[in-house]
Amino acid sequence: MAEKRELLRNANIKLKIGDDLSDERNRHIIFIYCPLKVGSTSLVSSFRICTLARVKVIHIHNEECLKILYGIENVTINEIIQYNNSLNKIVTVIDIYRNPI
Repeated sequence: MAEKRELLRNANIKLKIGDDLSDERNRHIIFIYCPLKVGSTSLVSSFRICTLARVKVIHIHNEECLKILYGIENVTINEIIQYNNSLNKIVTVIDIYRNPI
């Protein structure tokens, strides 16, 4: 359990999500967690502009992206989301899907 918690803490560091709740950006995190090719980049850009850097926006597609982009292994995106929620942060998860036909 302590080993998993350390992996999650390190994942937060690599994602530039601090555990310090006195910093406003660390208190509210928006995860945009969706498959490829659904228009998520436009949504991420809109959130980043509208929140004026008061909210941390994480854009991720899958665990492979975690590994390639951030060097994060042995934890899932869902575990990272749950970990941040357990730290009493305001966590919002947005997913989008495009009609396949």
